[in-house]
Amino acid sequence: MRSGTSARCRSIRHGVTLLELLVVLVILALASAGVVASLPDRAAQRLDEQAERLRAQLDVAQAWAQASAIAVHWRADEGGYRFEGLPGDATDVPPTHRWSDPNLSARSDGPVRLGPEPMGEPFRIELTLGPYRRVLISDGWSGTRIE
Repeated sequence: MRSGTSARCRSIRHGVTLLELLVVLVILALASAGVVASLPDRAAQRLDEQAERLRAQLDVAQAWAQASAIAVHWRADEGGYRFEGLPGDATDVPPTHRWSDPNLSARSDGPVRLGPEPMGEPFRIELTLGPYRRVLISDGWSGTRIE
């Protein structure tokens, strides 16, 4: 009997079965899908950066308009936007700006007029890039906020 048991032990193969290999591949596929899903979307990040830049420029242009007692208008155009009416020494706000992504678009409910009164006109600007959307809003009294 002993000789039969030792022969059986010697005939056992050491290796990986097809089922074990498939289980490992499924685990690797699930882990890879989790990593890809957790990566930030570059389009959403570019839209956030552009919205923050526009928010800051609108607030600076509003301050220039109030300090200079002039009306400044913001207008979206093909591929970017521009500020009209800024004084020549307002170098911290470029008069024209190009979007960082050519597919980004902007739309406002009406004209965006900044200054010169302390209480400005409310405005709403909607930025879209693919499926993503950010809205810049001002009630005319406080600074611009992003929603």
